[in-house]
Amino acid sequence: MPVETTTQTQLTFANTVQGISDKLLDALRAAVSNKDTSQAITVTINFRDSSYSAEAGGFHPIEVCFTKINSNHCHFLYITDFSISGGYYPELARDLDFDIGNNAFFARYSGWQCLDSKDVREMYKLWEGNFLAYLDINAFDEIKVECF
Repeated sequence: MPVETTTQTQLTFANTVQGISDKLLDALRAAVSNKDTSQAITVTINFRDSSYSAEAGGFHPIEVCFTKINSNHCHFLYITDFSISGGYYPELARDLDFDIGNNAFFARYSGWQCLDSKDVREMYKLWEGNFLAYLDINAFDEIKVECF
């Protein structure tokens, strides 16, 4: 008789204006696979390159947040790309923010725009392609999942 094992039900995601790729969705599922999200309402995933600094550069920290609806079906809240800015007193600041929950996009040097514009969709595709390439080369040595 086969032994039954308990596994976490796979998360599903609602469609978004940007058309988040299956490859990114799979990467997010992999990031949370070792975390019990069954009781979570909101899940935040932080991707970090611990060597990233103002002096050395490196890969920008990324934060992805989604909320769970109906057990394991999720809606994205935001995807934020941070970078270090400031001259004498550098600090981590929001560089790009795909605020999916509010249908808005923020870019540090151009401000707020509607998420559903052609330019923003193109920016998202460029950002996502780069982020997935960074995941492929294991650029992020710290991946932290927080459940609330």
